[in-house]
Amino acid sequence: SADTTLALRAWERVKDTFRRLHIPYAGMIVHHDRDSVFTGYRWTAQLLLEDGLQMSYALRGAKDNPEMESFNGHFKGEGHSLFLEARSMTDLKAVVAQRMDYYNTERRHSSIDYVPPLTYIKLARRELENGT
Repeated sequence: SADTTLALRAWERVKDTFRRLHIPYAGMIVHHDRDSVFTGYRWTAQLLLEDGLQMSYALRGAKDNPEMESFNGHFKGEGHSLFLEARSMTDLKAVVAQRMDYYNTERRHSSIDYVPPLTYIKLARRELENGT
């Protein structure tokens, strides 16, 4: 459901992750659909005014963001049975957290040379720092 409060809580977690990884997010472009969650004052004020981001909106829905749609499809497909087995919201949150950790630290992704995303980020940073 459309829930700005939930979207903002998720954004705070993203910022925490960026800070932990020493990734500056000011000036980044955030791309999303034109759902009321992402066009309302609370969302835009937080991202544009407080966090210094730029925003980009999809013109054709999911067709404008195939990477995120691919992630959502894989994440839901691979974790489907685990999500259904959760007996409470607390259990479900723990399963999602575990799956996100796996997805980012262990699961190899073909689009980034068959390494996990955090490994890819570390390698890319090392290349940037070494000027290669």
